[in-house]
Amino acid sequence: MGREKVYKLVFQGIYFLIFSIVLFCVTMIVINPKKYIQLYPYPGTAVHLFADSELPEGTSKAAWIDREQGLFTCEIGYGVQYPYCGVIIKYKDSASPNYDIPDEFAMPDATSLDLSTYERVHLSVDYVGESNAMNFFLRNIIDEKPLTLDAYGALPYIHYEYDPMRKPNEVEFSRMAVARWWIDRVKPPQELRTPRFDKVFELGIDLPALSPAGIHRFKLNSITASKSYFSQMHLLITIYALAGVAILVFLVQLLTSFWARRLTEENRALRSTMIIDPLTKCLNRLGLETVIGEMFPVADGASVYVMILDLDHFKKINDTLGHATGDEVLRKVSFAISQELRADDFFGRWGGEEFIIISKISGDKLEVMIGRLMRALQSITLQGPAEPWKVTMSVGVTDARKGESFDTTFKRADEALYQVKQSGRNNWKLG
Repeated sequence: MGREKVYKLVFQGIYFLIFSIVLFCVTMIVINPKKYIQLYPYPGTAVHLFADSELPEGTSKAAWIDREQGLFTCEIGYGVQYPYCGVIIKYKDSASPNYDIPDEFAMPDATSLDLSTYERVHLSVDYVGESNAMNFFLRNIIDEKPLTLDAYGALPYIHYEYDPMRKPNEVEFSRMAVARWWIDRVKPPQELRTPRFDKVFELGIDLPALSPAGIHRFKLNSITASKSYFSQMHLLITIYALAGVAILVFLVQLLTSFWARRLTEENRALRSTMIIDPLTKCLNRLGLETVIGEMFPVADGASVYVMILDLDHFKKINDTLGHATGDEVLRKVSFAISQELRADDFFGRWGGEEFIIISKISGDKLEVMIGRLMRALQSITLQGPAEPWKVTMSVGVTDARKGESFDTTFKRADEALYQVKQSGRNNWKLG
């Protein structure tokens, strides 16, 4: 397999992997699968109603209508400036002696839920009343369980006001904030002014400040928290990152393709240099041996002829006119012969003044071809010491036979060439 094809397959694999991951991310963004945790009902919880009637001046009252069904009322009265009433859910440790006792709770019983990875709370609460707002709140343990009321009051009150008439009722954790009144009263350090949700030990719903006086009815059905299995932000970042990787891979592919092509061209040029005779520009012996290795032995029914061409009296040309003239003769002979050959004929210099042609010509056209080759040399003349010299050649020809090696075929053609030389040169013979 070629280097470029290997590179292509590698990059196709990389692109397929990137596309698969991007497709998965896009699918997860569209589907956005969720993971849920139920916060109410929840095992071992204590659910309490509260109102400002616990204060000497308070007149608001909270009462269960049906505890099992989560039905309760809040009756708002303005005995205090800012009346309050609602329900609170506390989580108990499974090791607590009060764990299995409904609604019994002491501060040492407290445990917490880690909601830091969750995104929102879903409230299923039916409301009948005149208020157009409701308050969802929670408290998060900072370091240790609050064992006293003062310690409890020092925990941040985190809340969000929502419209009870809008369905579904959802509260985004990202939109919840530490209450301003709690900050003003406690004056906490800066780190406690930012909401945390890693140790939530209580949550609740109550009427906001200055709610309409009168009866407000609630049915607490369920409270759940949810999060995406895959962060939408992380998925988008992944898509953008993969787009960048794809661009980078594309640039690398361009560079790799460029250098691969350049290397291929250099190798091709090097191979051409290695198999081309620098003087005559036809195939050299290595080039001919490459062709021979591909063509021999020939198959049954193939018509392949091997021709050995030997320039007549070439030594005399070198000795009399010099090697420079001899080299020029070889160049001219090579050019003249190559002009008479077909595209699928192979022509090369076997050594010295000897050339070889391997041709897939039919036997009935052989004589015509060799006649053209010998006539092609008639245009080459040399100025001798007394008169011009003609350049001629002797040719030994044979057909390659099924199953035989090139050496056997060559030997038969060489014998035919020898007979031509013995009979006077400037001719050809089929062996």
